[in-house]
This record gives sequence, C-alpha cells and structure tokens, in this order.
Amino acid sequence: MITSDIQDKIKLTLQLFISCLIGLEVSFKPNPYIRELIFLLFIYIALKYDLPNKTIQVIKKYLTI
Repeated sequence: MITSDIQDKIKLTLQLFISCLIGLEVSFKPNPYIRELIFLLFIYIALKYDLPNKTIQVIKKYLTI
C-alpha cells in the first residue's frame, strides 16, 4: 500500500522524533513525555514490521472466504 520510499522517509522522521523525546526524557525527572514516546514507538514498530499491510491481507483473506 505505502511505497517503500515513503515508508523509509516516515521511519526516518519517526526515529528523529523518538530520539528527541528520549533526550527530553533523560533531561527531565518526572518523565512528562512518556505517553508520546510510547505512541511514536508503537507506530514505528508497526511500520517496521509492515503490520498495516499484513492486517489488511488477513482481513481480505477472511472476508473473501
């Protein structure tokens, strides 16, 4: 669904945001950005393992039976 070039650019952007949030987490003690960090990590993992396309394929497989 998403072309490889666009997906690579999205991954690189997410890596940049994740590294910035990790830097902020280290510098501030009460960890104010933990939810945003978890959300970005979840999106990055989903894109890394191609979960959106795999989910669509499974749904199509079960709907066509």
